[in-house]
Amino acid sequence: MFEALRLDGKVIGEVWLHEPRGRLHHWHHHDEPEFNLVLRGHATYLLADRRYELHRHGLVWLFPRQEHMMVDLSEDLTMWIGVIRPTALRQVVADHAPYQGLLDADPPGAFCRLLAPGDAAFLDRVCRDITRGGDHVRQNAGMPYLFLTAWDRFQQSGAIDSTRLHPALLRATAALARNTAIAATALAKVSGVSRFHLARLFRSELGTTMLAWRSRARIEQAMGLRRARPDLEWTDIAETCGFGSYAQFQRTFSQVVGMTPRRWRSAKD
Repeated sequence: MFEALRLDGKVIGEVWLHEPRGRLHHWHHHDEPEFNLVLRGHATYLLADRRYELHRHGLVWLFPRQEHMMVDLSEDLTMWIGVIRPTALRQVVADHAPYQGLLDADPPGAFCRLLAPGDAAFLDRVCRDITRGGDHVRQNAGMPYLFLTAWDRFQQSGAIDSTRLHPALLRATAALARNTAIAATALAKVSGVSRFHLARLFRSELGTTMLAWRSRARIEQAMGLRRARPDLEWTDIAETCGFGSYAQFQRTFSQVVGMTPRRWRSAKD
């Protein structure tokens, strides 16, 4: 799902401290290259066809054409997220070979590494300095430096093992994203494996069940509808997304997102 980031028109990029407290992260991608630096906690990152296990001092790069989503977030997960406009990054990088990788929209290979504690601490200080005081002039001056420095420290670090997701699982999650009402038997047929094998793949590679993933997909659909049509009532959205009642929708929404629909809407506004 493409997501247009709402960056302040005065800035070329932003960096912020993210504390999701276990809340839902949906499949998405955006035009801006992004990095995440984990300070505390842990999470599993699904990125295109790969899975990363993120822990303290983990640094991951996310590129414009790569769908990504975090699952299994710990309650104490705290991380820096940085994004920068491609045009601004391109002006700084130009034809400098060491940084050309930052301009790729969908590079092959794994882009998650574990930084040395000193490198992670240094990037943490840079992020805090850039965000101090809300000065967009300093922020615009600092963002290219932050991205180039993070890339340098990343290149000097050790790779984190990544696991390729089973192709059947990729087909199944894509099918559920397109049609959350698809039956389990039909989903298995689309994925190309038996229903039993598919259920086992969900448990072993995503740490969840098909039913829980379907609920997540329906909540993502509901959130997308509300973003696109703020005038729609939650009761209408719940019915459109296949929930038998608003009470069931509200209960599932709270379980998946970590807050009620009304509170989520207020937070987004």
